[in-house]
Amino acid sequence: FWSHCFGGTNYEIPNKTTLTTDGHLLVTAYTYSSNGDVPGNQGWADGWIFEVGMSGALEWSKTFGSPSFDNFNAVLETNTNYLVVGSNAFGGGWIVTLDKQGNFQSEKILGLGNDDAIFDIVATNQGDYIFSGTTRSNDTLHFSWDAWIAVLDTSLNIKSQRFFGGSDDEM
Repeated sequence: FWSHCFGGTNYEIPNKTTLTTDGHLLVTAYTYSSNGDVPGNQGWADGWIFEVGMSGALEWSKTFGSPSFDNFNAVLETNTNYLVVGSNAFGGGWIVTLDKQGNFQSEKILGLGNDDAIFDIVATNQGDYIFSGTTRSNDTLHFSWDAWIAVLDTSLNIKSQRFFGGSDDEM
């Protein structure tokens, strides 16, 4: 067993730890730091993902974001890459695609930009993806939080989506 601290001189908030097929750990988080194990910061808080090897050593660390608040909630390992989900400063549900070394490949913002966030993502046996999240974009009358479930195709386009909730917050 091992124990290590990762981060910088400000604070980091980890959201989820995922075991990869090669036995490493991927940690999704957000960070306010721009030093130590954190490679940089674009502004206030950035989405942060890092990989820890079987011995506890930091393999790589990446941040992505804008001058405002960005967050990574979870990651899904596919055969060729990682799909990292969260929320970005522009109020959208955020999917960032990384290669297996953590290098940026693409990003997609989903929703209408009213505090939308993606909290988790899974793969289906048919090759699609399903995510769960929250949105305020669906409830223009009450502007309350609703649960948001969507099915994505392999290009991360929404095939179908459902919203669950009423006039109060469902979070």
